[in-house]
Amino acid sequence: MRKTKAILVILLVTLISLIPFKVKAHDVELDPESVIWLPMLLVNGKGAIDVSSTEEVQSLYYQAIQISNDDAKQVENIRNDGKKELDIISEELEKLDNEKNNLKEDVDKAYEEYQALVDSQAEQEEIEEAKDKYDIALENYNNKVDEYNKKVEENNTKVDEINKKVDDLTPTFVEENWLETTDGNFELDLSTFSGQKAMVIWAKLETKDGNTYYDEEIYTINGTKENEIKVESITLDRTTLNMETGDNYTLTATVVPSNATNKNIIWTSNNEKVATVENGRITAVSEGRATITAETEDGGYTATCEVIVGRKSNVEKDEPIDNTTVPDTKLPQTGEMSYIFIAGILGLGITGIIIYNKRKKMKF
Repeated sequence: MRKTKAILVILLVTLISLIPFKVKAHDVELDPESVIWLPMLLVNGKGAIDVSSTEEVQSLYYQAIQISNDDAKQVENIRNDGKKELDIISEELEKLDNEKNNLKEDVDKAYEEYQALVDSQAEQEEIEEAKDKYDIALENYNNKVDEYNKKVEENNTKVDEINKKVDDLTPTFVEENWLETTDGNFELDLSTFSGQKAMVIWAKLETKDGNTYYDEEIYTINGTKENEIKVESITLDRTTLNMETGDNYTLTATVVPSNATNKNIIWTSNNEKVATVENGRITAVSEGRATITAETEDGGYTATCEVIVGRKSNVEKDEPIDNTTVPDTKLPQTGEMSYIFIAGILGLGITGIIIYNKRKKMKF
């Protein structure tokens, strides 16, 4: 009976020592039976999901979800720090396991000695002495098993702590976004972004016997899109503007650098009852004050213009004054020139008649 109990304890400890300590995220159990594996790394956005040969695949899916670089870095740090702590616990477990195995040998040896004395019908005192030796060996072994199990519990608690921290940072899958792969291979479109991005790759396996398994991993991926030129600042041609109701004015925005990839601007008014804005064109609606804000899509840089709208004046505006200099000397007008010309003709005619009559009298 004692031997059977000792064997059961040994089997229990052995089973506990074989339990894998896999860090999982979220409420989804991440493939505890290690049926599917995501690749260690992606090459040019390509990878392959491996499935255990013991499973008959019904459907295999994947999806990629972006995670901020900061969150991905935090996850990496959490896992690295957690691994260091788990490695220490693992070393302690290994030491306890060796001690446990040595004590198991003592138990086996003490039991064999005890059983041999029983079988040989040795003196009762000798048998009792061997039995006491066996009981002590078994107690020492059981105490070491308890110590080992507590260390296993400590390990599992640490794993749960790591999982919780990772849960809070890693986005889970979106059920309607699964993409099916027939051969396990998948490829991400790297042409949609430039620089480095952190992505969570999720895998989902549905087997023909009705089981579903999930797995996930975080990768840092380099985009192939041409490098974007980021916006650095924005300014407006006016920072204040006085208008009358009904007036319009178009603000000119200058984005720096001028060759920024995304120069799109979002225009807003904080008081559309006073002034509205569309693509930089301001319309004065009613008396009051409004702040017009121009914000860049890239970077969220802003510039503002304070608009003061007054009542529309009913007084006609004065015509501009012509400051062209006019000479003091007056020139003859057209009518005056005509009289002078006619008077000259008449004078010549009269003079001619007088000369003609004089010559006639003198008979030339």
